Amino acid sequence: MNSKKIILLIIAVLAVGLFFWFDLGSFLTLDALKANRQALLDFYAAHRLVTVAGFMAIYIIQTALSLPGAAI
Repeated sequence: MNSKKIILLIIAVLAVGLFFWFDLGSFLTLDALKANRQALLDFYAAHRLVTVAGFMAIYIIQTALSLPGAAI
């Protein structure tokens, strides 16, 4: 196996492991977003550029990882 593919595999396994280790799934629910709605709106009002850039980065990464071979 190519060393780049091994590194990508290790990063992917590590990311999934950390996701479950820190129980991040509990933060990525509609109820959690509803509970933190005002805090998110306040952060957006204070830091519009950071919020938009963060959303774009998350969207691009998520989209790239959902297509087989898109990141390679």
